[in-house]
Amino acid sequence: MSVGRAHPGSARRLRHPVQINPHSEFADKARAGSNLLAQSDFDRVRKVIPRQDAVHYCLDALKRFARLSPGELQKLSLELALAGRDGFAVHNPESRYRVNGLEGEHSGLAMVCFLYVAMQRMAPGTDLGFDLAAEYEQAKRILNASS
Repeated sequence: MSVGRAHPGSARRLRHPVQINPHSEFADKARAGSNLLAQSDFDRVRKVIPRQDAVHYCLDALKRFARLSPGELQKLSLELALAGRDGFAVHNPESRYRVNGLEGEHSGLAMVCFLYVAMQRMAPGTDLGFDLAAEYEQAKRILNASS
């Protein structure tokens, strides 16, 4: 996840340790800081209602993942986690990511939603460090209502 608009200078400073040595303790701390700032930006936007774009992505993930076996879902989860190891640009709808287990290119927010849904399906309650619980629950209600 990348740092949002509320912290423009922080984005550059938090990316630097990751670029220098992505497998260092400093890079891990920079990623954690970036995740916290991205989450705070996301939370500020959704204080009133869940983010509808995130609900849409969670609903899409629920529909896609319903057709997968547990092994396929586990493999896809690993692909998503690896794709996001340096963070997803969740506040940039122009960002695009690809993984083998999903057709097409997807935004950073979509990738985080896909990972969140996959993890909740495999291990409910898993904390990814990015709270999409409200969006996930709303997507499940929509899916159940349409069944």
